[in-house]
Amino acid sequence: MGTAEQISEAQWDETFATNVRGVWLLSRAVLPYMRKAGGGSIVNVASVLGINGARNRASYAPSKGAMILLTKCMAIDHGAENIRVNAICPSFIETDLTAEVIRKAPDPGAVRRERIGVHPIGRLGQPDDIAGLAVYLASDESSWVTGAAMPVDGGYLAV
Repeated sequence: MGTAEQISEAQWDETFATNVRGVWLLSRAVLPYMRKAGGGSIVNVASVLGINGARNRASYAPSKGAMILLTKCMAIDHGAENIRVNAICPSFIETDLTAEVIRKAPDPGAVRRERIGVHPIGRLGQPDDIAGLAVYLASDESSWVTGAAMPVDGGYLAV
């Protein structure tokens, strides 16, 4: 985390390697099999920060934005092959990683209240809050959905 001036080149590279290169490499590996099977669905997990950005997220937010654009490009490139590509864009989800970030903060209670406070729904998201969308996007029920970046954010982007 940090501003463009604060983050190191190594942090930048690691973040983009995970969030963009990883998606690209996995997609390249699976696309031939999906094509052979007559189609399929790729569901990427981006972030609301890839849509709006945020303070002190000068590597993370752009990497998630790049993931969203890669998702859209792949949807355009492979739609005619019946391969759909979409991205889920969650806000703050209560996971072990989120708990660790909050725990390491100088005032964990204040950080937790601040994170909750930016969501009109008044709570952090739970993994189950995004699971239904993931199942939908992976299923044939979403056969007309491709190239979408879908926020699941408790109203975060509405504020």
